[in-house]
Amino acid sequence: MSLTLIGYIALAAALFTAGYGVFAAVAATLNQAHFWKESLRLACLLLFPLLSIAGVALLILLVREDFQVDYVFQTISSHQPLYLKIAAIWGKQSGSLLFWTWLFSFFMFVWIKKSIQPDDPNFTTSSLFLLINAGFFIGLNLFVEHPFNRYWQDLSTGTIYTAMFQPAHTIPYTPGSGLGMNPVLRHYGMIFHPPALYLGYISIFIPGAYQVSTLIHRQTGTDWLKKTRSWYLFAWFFLAVGLILGSRWAYDVLGWGGYWGWDPVEVSALIPFLLLTAFIHAVIGNIYTQKYQRWLMVSGLLSLFSIVISTFVTRSGLISSVHAFSASPLSRPLSIYFGLFFIFILGLIILRWHSVSPSSPSTEEQPTAKFSLFSRHFVFNAMILILFVITFFCLWGIFLPNISALFSDRPITIGKDYYTSSTGPLFLLFILLTGFFPLSHWKQADKSKDRLALILLSAVAAVIAAVVNFKTGTSSLMTILAVWIIAFSFFVYLYDWLRNAVTYQDGKRVLVFSKFWTQFTKNPRRFSILLLHTGLLLMALGILGIESFQAEERLTMTKDQTVTFHNYAITYQGIQESEFPEGSLLRADFQVVDENNRETVIQPQKRFFSAYQQMTTIPGIQSNLAGDLYLILNQADETEASFTFYYNPLINWLWIGSILLCLGGVFIYFGSLKRKKLHVQ
Repeated sequence: MSLTLIGYIALAAALFTAGYGVFAAVAATLNQAHFWKESLRLACLLLFPLLSIAGVALLILLVREDFQVDYVFQTISSHQPLYLKIAAIWGKQSGSLLFWTWLFSFFMFVWIKKSIQPDDPNFTTSSLFLLINAGFFIGLNLFVEHPFNRYWQDLSTGTIYTAMFQPAHTIPYTPGSGLGMNPVLRHYGMIFHPPALYLGYISIFIPGAYQVSTLIHRQTGTDWLKKTRSWYLFAWFFLAVGLILGSRWAYDVLGWGGYWGWDPVEVSALIPFLLLTAFIHAVIGNIYTQKYQRWLMVSGLLSLFSIVISTFVTRSGLISSVHAFSASPLSRPLSIYFGLFFIFILGLIILRWHSVSPSSPSTEEQPTAKFSLFSRHFVFNAMILILFVITFFCLWGIFLPNISALFSDRPITIGKDYYTSSTGPLFLLFILLTGFFPLSHWKQADKSKDRLALILLSAVAAVIAAVVNFKTGTSSLMTILAVWIIAFSFFVYLYDWLRNAVTYQDGKRVLVFSKFWTQFTKNPRRFSILLLHTGLLLMALGILGIESFQAEERLTMTKDQTVTFHNYAITYQGIQESEFPEGSLLRADFQVVDENNRETVIQPQKRFFSAYQQMTTIPGIQSNLAGDLYLILNQADETEASFTFYYNPLINWLWIGSILLCLGGVFIYFGSLKRKKLHVQ
């Protein structure tokens, strides 16, 4: 039996299993019989091994280079290393859809084995919800985007067909070496970026299903959060990793001097992260005040729906994007899925709005500070609201061109300026609230010292903003404000670190040096929050540098010509041409001398891939903590070459901050596995 047939049978069996599971869930709901609950549990467990068989079959076909299979021919070549052949399993629509369904089944398997039992009152409804969604994607993979189609050649006409089963009067056809993975995807960021996002997307479905079940059954309280907290934190971490890897890929490969282009697919991947961040803040706020029930419902359900939005934007082909899959037969079923899911989520919110109390009925209300800047209740509500408003602007930017096309022959186009002007001030306000976090309290506290610290730190930050304004000559009020906000927030965290190292001895305040680190070792959660927020501030610093102070110049140079650009002496040493197995390479050599007379070599490249008839640009980058010198080769001939030079100040703080943010997420996640409940600090 061929591997393609094995994969096809496994997919068909998985679809049948999902359908049987749905039937068993309905039967278990109607009569609560143990037989149907056990059948439902086994159906959920069986999906994973069945889809694993299909996935392994496709993986073997890729590794052994079976070019008779259309998917293999389209995604790999004989010259690709093994890791790219493995990564090719999510390189095109049908394979990535199979990978998606396999991950979905894996999370269901783990959820059933580790997190839930058949006697759980939410088991049946949540399983039904998951199986319906899993069955939909398996059906798409089996009937619409099939990864196991092979090439066949008509004996009489020579026409080439693609089909799973051999058509009449044809013979198997192998077209030779494959096209290989899309050239722009051959970067570590894009090798790990899709699976990281998939891990984040699909893991939201598990707790989302549990929340849907609690709302359907009108269950009060927040016990469901204790069972699902680690799932949401897991999803948040991988969404962050996926977004960061995608940004690094854009910076290293696309050759446009930036890290984020506000493309619809990029924005649709950001939306789940924003909503999940809002949900996590609502979870924390509810632990301390029990006043976030509606925030929990709305942010949790919209986080779930945002995965459908991102899937629709990326896979339907109906949204114009350089990152999206092209238009395909998936467009119609995904549109129907999107519409039904939207109606379901909106209906659930409307029907349960009044039954979900703003305060938890099962817990006594906790005393909180007044609604002021020093009230953490105010800070959290403001943060959540800002994240929702940013999400709205992002959604409007994605769908407005399509909506306007329904009413006009000249649809509205949305560019970077729209997102910068609409979301930029809101992100700055979010950063400012992050800075207020250490000064805020859940309960009433003496704020006189905090007020004095607020005045002093604001003044110091204003001095720094004035110095930056003088040194750079910027006339942008938004840039000056951004410098002040970031500086103020950094100083607040430094102040908080110092004041927690102070203790009272004999009625006097004494600085205890050991408390500089014991304040974190005794409270690991405090350390995790510090990593998260410090990482966010460093990312903001890197974004401020490249967005506000980036220098750009386009130059045409001859061999051995030297130019000065942003305190660098740059000498063009000529062009080198060479061949590689899949095409040709053009490389420019530069000698770079910085202001400290340190010499380095930068080599921007252009690579032409014959199979795709596609040119890719690889920038030459020299990095340090102050910024990046970023050179792009535009075009060249025997006498001269054209280049674009960028200087990206502070950009590496974006990547350093990203690492700290992810480390904070890791510590919070593993802490959630050990901690049964959080305690007020």
